Amino acid sequence: MKTTMMIMFILIFSVFGHTQNKVDELVKKYGENEITLYTTKGELIGKPVVIRNSDKLPHSIKISGNTTDSSKIAELFLTLFKDKEEEGYKLSESNPALKYDMSKRNIMYLISGNNIDGGLKVEYTKDQYLFKASASLIKNSSNSNKIVKTEVFQAGSMEHINHLNEELLEKHENKKQNIYEFEIEMIDIRRLGGKKATKFKF
Repeated sequence: MKTTMMIMFILIFSVFGHTQNKVDELVKKYGENEITLYTTKGELIGKPVVIRNSDKLPHSIKISGNTTDSSKIAELFLTLFKDKEEEGYKLSESNPALKYDMSKRNIMYLISGNNIDGGLKVEYTKDQYLFKASASLIKNSSNSNKIVKTEVFQAGSMEHINHLNEELLEKHENKKQNIYEFEIEMIDIRRLGGKKATKFKF
């Protein structure tokens, strides 16, 4: 059974004014049925997967999929990142480049894999919840493994880095057979391991 969502799906993984466990709500809302997400660039197909602890309680729900158009993923992610910040989540982990430029264009660049991280990886935290998002190029039609290293960010070099990013994105966007994979996940850290889990001491 396919569930269709609009994006303004914006509101995937967004819970306002509720006290129920967020993972429980998302599992109830999306289950494990394929969902279709609409962006201004077209559809994304996502497959939810629920992961349960030893007590059979869901501690994680993931939604993953792939597309030949990285701009769809970039639009979805940018919307989700803004939502998380509005909900009070704090950015805990990300590619260094995102700390300088949280734009759709930069997200597309990171997804293309032309960086030392090999893709985009972001984490937001709030209370016991961890939100994770990742995306990367999994098939390159040109069979090229060219990587531009951008680990050092200095004020004087950002213009040059952005110029390189624009050139690389233009090349990638002209290769219609590239395949990009994305995954988003909400985790309840307190439920990891279940009731039998004990704190490790060493």
